[in-house]
Amino acid sequence: MSKIFVAWSGDTAVAKKLAAYIKRTNSAYDCIVGGNLQQLESIFVGGTIIDQMRQCDQAILLIQKHKNTGRISANLMFEWGYLLAKLKANKIHNFLIDMNVTDNEIPSDLRGIWANEVKTEGLSDDEIAKKIGDIFFAHQRFGLEKDKMTTILDRYEARSIIRGHNASPVCTNYELAQYVLCYTYTANLFRNIVDEALKDMRALQGGLSANARQCRELVCSVRYAVNTLETFKKIQYTGDEQFISRADFYPLREEFEEIIAQAEDLDDGEVKWLVLGLSYNLVSYLYLLYLNSPEIEREKVKTYCRRLINYSLDATGIFNDIEADETYGEGDKMLCILIRAYLYRNAYCGEERLEKEESDPDAERTAPYEERRARIKDYLLKSFKERKTLYNAFSNTFENTILLKNIEMEYYLSMAECWLYEDDEREKSRMRDRLARYIERVARESESTKVFANKIRGYIGL
Repeated sequence: MSKIFVAWSGDTAVAKKLAAYIKRTNSAYDCIVGGNLQQLESIFVGGTIIDQMRQCDQAILLIQKHKNTGRISANLMFEWGYLLAKLKANKIHNFLIDMNVTDNEIPSDLRGIWANEVKTEGLSDDEIAKKIGDIFFAHQRFGLEKDKMTTILDRYEARSIIRGHNASPVCTNYELAQYVLCYTYTANLFRNIVDEALKDMRALQGGLSANARQCRELVCSVRYAVNTLETFKKIQYTGDEQFISRADFYPLREEFEEIIAQAEDLDDGEVKWLVLGLSYNLVSYLYLLYLNSPEIEREKVKTYCRRLINYSLDATGIFNDIEADETYGEGDKMLCILIRAYLYRNAYCGEERLEKEESDPDAERTAPYEERRARIKDYLLKSFKERKTLYNAFSNTFENTILLKNIEMEYYLSMAECWLYEDDEREKSRMRDRLARYIERVARESESTKVFANKIRGYIGL
């Protein structure tokens, strides 16, 4: 449960009605109205206010001039300062009641602070409380203070928040949903943490309170996380190839199709686009894994290739929309680019497998060779473009990290795949020289690097 401290200046009536409205609208929130005599735990009002603020993980400030003095209460200024020191900026919701940010009553140090202006003329106290409460609930659907890519890379913070939530929550349920999704994608990048991540998610899922279960975004995100991590554990290997068995593919596909339907019903916001985009990506990946399986039914190969391509392209559309939205930061857009690189490659794999199926002279063709080759090359070039953007961005930002190594390996692997479909002989020679130098440089590095290097060797004939 999220506890909200409601600080007020002027009249307590709106503050009390706001607290009641928030509780009535969503029982996952509980409000403490500052100075409420029924909540006193100390004979000193000042001590009580501090005790109340200490209990809370969010605050609503109703900033209003007193009708008799025309001034903002000094007590509110004290509470405002205390809360700024205690809480993160996105946990303090400031409402200027019949005021604006340039008002002389607001100290100059606070002029640049974010706030909503609320006009009350012609409104009853109940209507004012509802107006403020609805804005507060809209704020609950904002993103995390850090961007998604930073949150993914700082997996220890996300893990700590997830592990401690059932006992001592430090964020809202909506924010927790975003931490869950980011931590799950961390496990996608660093598969060595899958076991511990799955254990954490199952513990979170089993311990969610009744209030937390009212947050549909959190429930949907945890469901996505558990099934994604279970998918990673069910992947099998034949040499360098990954695949998933028939017995695992069908129930997992059905589960993710249900998650997508569940996510479609969520209110628009950070969690909805993440669950939808990641789920489409995961279903695309499932089809790719099953197409590699020796158990796949031959008559379903073409159908599943097309589904792989369609899911991949549907997901790229979601991430294109987010990257084009100016309200998202650079880290959010880097995540979009990272996932889109995989999706375009998945689409390439689907088209390439279709061509393999139809290359037999006796096979029925669904597209001329040149048309399909053009699509294959298009998806490859799009994937390579995304990886080049990532490689350039991360090379300038991060030192020698595991993620940078992975981005570098996938960048050169993507270049090698593009080399196969390059028509310009001069460009092809230049690419081959770059790939040869990369192979030589990483020859003595980790086993995973050698696997990528060997794939590149196979492509370019070294």
